[in-house]
Amino acid sequence: MRKLLLIGALVLISASVFAQAAAPAAAPTMAFTGALYTGTIAQSINGSTPSLGIWDPVNQTGSRFNFQGTINGGTWGLNFRLREDDNWDQGLSNAKANSGAGTSNLSIPSAPGFRRLYGWMEPLPGVIRVAVGRLSGYEWATGDAGGFSTLGNLDGAVGAQLQIKPIDGLNFGAFLPFTYGTSGTPLSSLNLNEALSFVAFGAKYTMKGFGDIEAGYWLAADMNSTQNTTNSSFYQFPKAWFGLEYVGTQNLIALLESQFAISRNSSVNYAYFDEQVSYQLDQLGLTLYAEQLFWSSSALGTNLGFRPVVDYTMGNVDVGAYAELVYGSASFYTGNWGYSFGPFVKVTVAKNVYMRFQPEYGGGNVTPPINGAPLQDYPGDNGSPAYQAANGLTQGWAPLAHPYWQVFLNFVVSF
Repeated sequence: MRKLLLIGALVLISASVFAQAAAPAAAPTMAFTGALYTGTIAQSINGSTPSLGIWDPVNQTGSRFNFQGTINGGTWGLNFRLREDDNWDQGLSNAKANSGAGTSNLSIPSAPGFRRLYGWMEPLPGVIRVAVGRLSGYEWATGDAGGFSTLGNLDGAVGAQLQIKPIDGLNFGAFLPFTYGTSGTPLSSLNLNEALSFVAFGAKYTMKGFGDIEAGYWLAADMNSTQNTTNSSFYQFPKAWFGLEYVGTQNLIALLESQFAISRNSSVNYAYFDEQVSYQLDQLGLTLYAEQLFWSSSALGTNLGFRPVVDYTMGNVDVGAYAELVYGSASFYTGNWGYSFGPFVKVTVAKNVYMRFQPEYGGGNVTPPINGAPLQDYPGDNGSPAYQAANGLTQGWAPLAHPYWQVFLNFVVSF
């Protein structure tokens, strides 16, 4: 009897395998989406004559257009994101100035480029996944429940990624970049031990009904700009990241994101933290953001930021207000405090179209931002080109070294 059962089981398994092998493969599915982010800004710094320009405060650029597509064959696929990301207003201004000077070398926005372009396959479906190319790579990043830093992401990094998912909810693996250094030297020019010193390791564990835990460590020392997960100088030396998200209570989201730099140059080591607590009470939303940055150098000191945001949704209209207070103790500051505040109105015009109006006033004497993860309101608040240029900011966020006001009117259209 047992032999018959065993033979029967083997026959069923063999038939199942044969049927799967004989069945024609399903045709790959394709999907394409896109979005345009743009807007205008009027501003005045320290009583200067107001200026008007094109600016997208969500992405900190003149305008941004994304077009992305996926091809999914079940156990393999291709992904791309084509991006045009320029300050178009500045490009036109430069072109007019050059034309007036009699030169033919006009400055115009650069051509679109691939922010993401990679292929993937699953040699063991659902368990092992390999991706090669210019990745998206948010699998091990912090802030999955809505954080504003997404530390540890591989978005735009060029290399090979291995993901292993042995059990439900667990994803861990490694990433090997293809180049290193500020000049983008190919990793193939190194011996094996040297090349492996640039590997990043990451992991994420998702607990249904509770939240996520993420962690990782970059071994690479001087990543090329194409390997940076952001444009921040934070990605120039080894670092570890850690994140927690809690979603176990209805209408409540709580997040912790952190990053730690470890360098041979101890003066640039740091510990960075940001926290977010959001609660939705019917149409009323309440959110608290906070950031802390502690440098190992006493000259760079400590940076602290705090921002409460409140908003109320009525149909397709969302109205709210925010305030921000920051502190910096670096020795080169002329003072230690800065601030900003303002209301905002967001109107969803259609299913994939919204516009947002936001006036803001601020000031103080702490000019450098907490580099790497600027505080953002709903959905974003970052400085204009003039705002940044006048104050030496690498990422624009209030406050400025002088009193200022600015008014944003931005549009987002997706399809």
